[in-house]
Amino acid sequence: MLNTNAIFNPASLDKAYAWLCKQRANFPANADIWHLRFHWHTLRQELLQTLNRQDYTLLPLSAVTKADGESIHLWSSQDALVLKMLAMALPEALALSPLCTHIKGYGGLKATVSALQAALPDYTYVMKTDVKGYYESIDHTILLRQLDKDIADPFIWRLLVQFVKRSVERGGTFKSIHCGISRGCPLSPVIAAYYLKGLDEQMEGDSRYFYRRYMDDGVPRRRKEGHCPSCSYAA
Repeated sequence: MLNTNAIFNPASLDKAYAWLCKQRANFPANADIWHLRFHWHTLRQELLQTLNRQDYTLLPLSAVTKADGESIHLWSSQDALVLKMLAMALPEALALSPLCTHIKGYGGLKATVSALQAALPDYTYVMKTDVKGYYESIDHTILLRQLDKDIADPFIWRLLVQFVKRSVERGGTFKSIHCGISRGCPLSPVIAAYYLKGLDEQMEGDSRYFYRRYMDDGVPRRRKEGHCPSCSYAA
């Protein structure tokens, strides 16, 4: 059963820390990752204690302009650690469909392409789907209603609400985000997989189709010519 101790333990934190150091190895000298790394011995224990007291709160994201002019929303390094630990635990807890293959351990891109190629002789008719601006279009109300059914732990639920209903700070001005999930966050691919879990389950149970989904790219194949499957499902 998903609970705080199962997610926020020393082994998970150390694994998340190694991932974060690699991800932010080329960040500028004034980035908070260097403060975290310099004081890690002290901050590691403090963070574990705060998490196990269930007293942790995510900070607003920072709006950062990269050297190429691109503007991104960035979680603090400490928040990124917490979200990474959630991302490592949630796929199994949320019982994500094995047909959604972009999640680590669920096949990946190469295995998905290989499976599709192998199915070509038996499934002639193809419908490929793609959601425009998928991350940005995810409805907060629908997503939180789904999570409410599957997340029983109050602290994990609060963290997920903060992740979804986040705010962004730029130059002292704060903006609340009312739709979509953040890019560049380790938890976002998991939530993106979970949001369309109902569609995956509906397609998985229909023997007429071969189906795979990689993020928002769905590829149902049908043996015989006919109408494509209905994409309506109960969220």
